[in-house]
Amino acid sequence: MNLNGILGRVKNTFTDVNAKPKLVFLHVPKCGGTSIDTAIRCQYFTLNKLNDDIVHDRLDSLRSAYIGSVKHNLNFTKGDPKNNRNMEFNQDFVAYRMLDPNIKYISGHFPFDQKIYNEFENEYDFFTILRDPVKKWLSNYHYRANRYSLIKGNKVKHWDIVEDMEEYLNSERGQFHGYDYAKYYGGIEANYDYNSRESIEKAKENLKNFKIIGFLEDLDGFKEDFKNNYGFKLNIKHRNSSKNSENKLPDHLIDKIKEVCKTDIEIYEYAKTLMKKTL
Repeated sequence: MNLNGILGRVKNTFTDVNAKPKLVFLHVPKCGGTSIDTAIRCQYFTLNKLNDDIVHDRLDSLRSAYIGSVKHNLNFTKGDPKNNRNMEFNQDFVAYRMLDPNIKYISGHFPFDQKIYNEFENEYDFFTILRDPVKKWLSNYHYRANRYSLIKGNKVKHWDIVEDMEEYLNSERGQFHGYDYAKYYGGIEANYDYNSRESIEKAKENLKNFKIIGFLEDLDGFKEDFKNNYGFKLNIKHRNSSKNSENKLPDHLIDKIKEVCKTDIEIYEYAKTLMKKTL
């Protein structure tokens, strides 16, 4: 634990942590959520580490993907875009944790569900953050092409990318991250048609349920919203970075990425109009 972490715990020890809001962070992968999640967790920790369990361990899709591969004979190393069962597991597990009256903060990779939201909307505020879809796609590509994951103490590959970018863009896996927002905000589609008009419109409608919608390109605005709503002064540090080479790519690849991400681009632009209405 660094000095800032210790000082934060000292400060929180002399505040009423129980009076702080109950929050749910829907964390779409590669949208800067790791840094934001860390900053928000620090608002709840005190010198009494026995109380750390009021903050739920971040629900990472990696673990559910591994369990899903074991249960359903999926290829964990290569990854599988047909991952609805894993997403349902994440969704149900978050709802299970929300039933714990001691939990104050939950975050993770899970899809929005209107029924779950309706059940808990008077207890928890939901918030999220979006990123320019092209930059998000590139971040996913570089991150997955170069990462090893830790499973049961062993370094393993997950969603291993061996194709070059153009070949990957034309694959089912390459198009998977062009509809992240439809999947996470619109909810699980049994037929996996996340590029459908119905799925896009559902995502737009569900975004209206979020107390705060932030954008990675405007972290200052996101921090200001948090301070205005909850009194939190967030210290967001960039932690989980992936190189982004958009400026070095030829125009035809950028155009192809935009085409793959057209669903996310539409939802992203709509989310910006929602924020303008709340200003």
